[in-house]
Amino acid sequence: MSIIAIRADASASIGTGHVCRCMTLAKELTKLGFQVYFMMRDLPGNMIDLVKQYGYQTLTLDGQGFHNWETDAVESIQLLKGLKAKPHWLIVDHYQLDTKWESELSAHVGKIMVIDDLANREHTCHIILDQNLYHNQDIRYHHLLKENTLQLMGPRYVLLRDEFLTQKTRSGQPSGHIKNVMIYYGGSDPSGETIKVITALSTTEYRHINFTVVVGNSCQQKYIIERLCELHENFHFYCQVQNISQHMSTTDLAIGACGSSTWERCYLGIPTLSTEIATNQSELSQILDEKGIIINLGWYSLVTPELIKTEFKRLTESPQLLVRMSQKAYDLIHQSGYLGASYVASLLNPGSELHEQANTH
Repeated sequence: MSIIAIRADASASIGTGHVCRCMTLAKELTKLGFQVYFMMRDLPGNMIDLVKQYGYQTLTLDGQGFHNWETDAVESIQLLKGLKAKPHWLIVDHYQLDTKWESELSAHVGKIMVIDDLANREHTCHIILDQNLYHNQDIRYHHLLKENTLQLMGPRYVLLRDEFLTQKTRSGQPSGHIKNVMIYYGGSDPSGETIKVITALSTTEYRHINFTVVVGNSCQQKYIIERLCELHENFHFYCQVQNISQHMSTTDLAIGACGSSTWERCYLGIPTLSTEIATNQSELSQILDEKGIIINLGWYSLVTPELIKTEFKRLTESPQLLVRMSQKAYDLIHQSGYLGASYVASLLNPGSELHEQANTH
């Protein structure tokens, strides 16, 4: 059985997006017969136990923190040497690793694939995937890669879980009326945006609206958020849900950030009030706002409960705007020639015709 190793981390500060999208790809690779190993640091708020629950092998790096790329390379190589065979591919989804780390690891794996969305450092890899939308996405990495690197750019390669692919759309056509709202700022919500939203919208004016509030286990404020929801009968708290697509299927409006869940919302045609909670979300947030897919509230430290309430009220009074946002979100994915995780996995599979595309790069 061929081996694939994945180097990605999750923590209260890093968030959960890197590991989540890698798990989506890992599921498709497992279907193809690969044995997948996750190499993860034991950081506060890590997802190691959850990765194990999904049936993947985990190789744990020291949890004292990320010191530098050299240390990480040495520790990662030691873990790889303990495997029964050299990994066919190494997948790297980590903002603190670049061409220097990749070059050190290259002798210990067959090929390297990088998942990135920053385009701020050089890479030495055979495939690079950036599933986000940018004005310059076709040339975004040209100066950071070797000439023969296969580039998978844009939302057509978004790594969506099966539960969304089978869901396809929200139940029923959007009416433009807000009855069900989902509040979800990713697994960790390090800046406390969820509490801001609850503070803004837990008023008698919106008692007729159902609010679904979702957090991950790594959210340090989850118990406070749960208590706040208990104070209001129309706020419903969920932690580390396994079927989030079902909750989203009845959502008329989402309130969250432009992380990986952006593409889940777009796939289902859900309009969004969005907050920028990381610098790498700013450009995407602005582009999606320009396209009329989201309303970008701006940088999190400037977003107040008053601003949230003002924009929410505007949407409750603008059903036609909501319908347009929903359609534009849906079209962004479904008119892109969507390929997704199964296609990316096939590129890594020696038994696939698509593998030749990766083999020539």
